[in-house]
Amino acid sequence: MKANKWIAHENVTEGNKLSLLCFIFDGGSASYFSSWKYSLNEDIDLIPILYPVREKRIKEPMYKDMQTFVDDLAVSLEDIFRKRYAFFGYCSGSVIAYETAVRVKELYGTEPEYGMIISSEAPEFLHESVPKITDENRERLFFEHLSALPFIDEKTLHDKVFLDYYKPLFTADHDLLDSYDFKEHDKLSCDFDVLICPDDPKVDGEKALRWNRLTDGETRIIERDGGHFLVDSQKEYIFSRLNERLSETGRKAAVKIDADDATELSDTEKTVLSLWEDLLGKTGFTRSSDFILSGGDSLKAVRLINEVRRIYAVELKITDVFGCGDVKTLAGCIDELVRQKDEIKDNYTDEGEI
Repeated sequence: MKANKWIAHENVTEGNKLSLLCFIFDGGSASYFSSWKYSLNEDIDLIPILYPVREKRIKEPMYKDMQTFVDDLAVSLEDIFRKRYAFFGYCSGSVIAYETAVRVKELYGTEPEYGMIISSEAPEFLHESVPKITDENRERLFFEHLSALPFIDEKTLHDKVFLDYYKPLFTADHDLLDSYDFKEHDKLSCDFDVLICPDDPKVDGEKALRWNRLTDGETRIIERDGGHFLVDSQKEYIFSRLNERLSETGRKAAVKIDADDATELSDTEKTVLSLWEDLLGKTGFTRSSDFILSGGDSLKAVRLINEVRRIYAVELKITDVFGCGDVKTLAGCIDELVRQKDEIKDNYTDEGEI
């Protein structure tokens, strides 16, 4: 598959017949889905959708409205949409996935074979859940949003590196959703599974059921525990359901190990590995292990940056962490920053001039 700005952390196998396109919630990123390739059957191509203003698209502005967003996505991924595909939508990502499917049907006459929708009322109710941001309430709403995320702790709420990265992302996603104007379309024909938590204050069961008005296929409301962010506690069920609906085989994806991992690690690589073990809560990393695929995200990237600053007195950027990817490349980046720092230090004269 050719590189595409809309796709990140994908797992594509030549000859596969079906692609699963994954749309994250507002404020999230495609990296959330990076480890899913190890749980989906081999004959399902994993295609996480990467929105602007994050990861490798961090310098790209958000689209002015939802229609422009889905138009570009549908055209950019024409080769995928002309073949068999399904979608997974998480919270507001479900609405984006639906609008994309509608546009694809208009352009190419193809439809998704299945849609899994998580913690989302039907698109007609999206505006009710998107608060209006003004200059007066912007800061408050931003921190309320962050505080509601289960993976954000008090320290992170005051971490400048993380906030500088996340604020533009939050604002861009909010403005995109605020631009959304639901319109009636011709119905799709695929089945929907709509997973909600009965105790989720953000999702009304009756409004979630209204997804059934958007397709002639069957719509199932499936109640599971876990609150609004139920995916983290229901992954085993979700993977089982996706594999059951989409896969033609029971084969699992294999983890490929780079032959370069057999060589001895440098001191910096050993330090990076140790940091990853602490931050990601697991062991067994190698030189070719990828930060995102190993469970890393923007929050863990900020913590990694802080630890590198403490140990080496150099400043990594979030884009360095995501861009370098594996242990070997990230260690090389750190070594280069240390070299530059030492070179500047050595060039100082006794008078403090370079």
